[in-house]
Amino acid sequence: MIDLEERVNRVFNPDLRPLVSEAYRCYVSGSARGAIVLTWTAVCADLIAKAQILHEEGESHAKDLVADVERAQGSAESEAIPIMLALERTLLDTAEKLELIDFTQRKQLERIRDDRHLCAHPSIRPLSELY
Repeated sequence: MIDLEERVNRVFNPDLRPLVSEAYRCYVSGSARGAIVLTWTAVCADLIAKAQILHEEGESHAKDLVADVERAQGSAESEAIPIMLALERTLLDTAEKLELIDFTQRKQLERIRDDRHLCAHPSIRPLSELY
């Protein structure tokens, strides 16, 4: 079986490798919350990059996602953040429609997303009970 470090080195998109590598470093150093947050970020970046490739190849279902990303990239930060938050809420729906993921993978990614929310928003729980 291939180990986790080797999987990090095999990430297909070279632009994503540093992000995945950072998530891995958090994991091995015992920073589980940081690893979860960065893993979700890498998942989002990967799905967006794949949707952009599909859009370039003429896939019409990727059009809205790519347009939203481009709109966010061309906006001021105060406008870009709400655009990306909205995109993130529907990203797994879009990825499933584009057949980038299947139903089982979607459920697994929903779990990572939900864990990310619990890790990144400590105000959900009392401060002494961090997720």
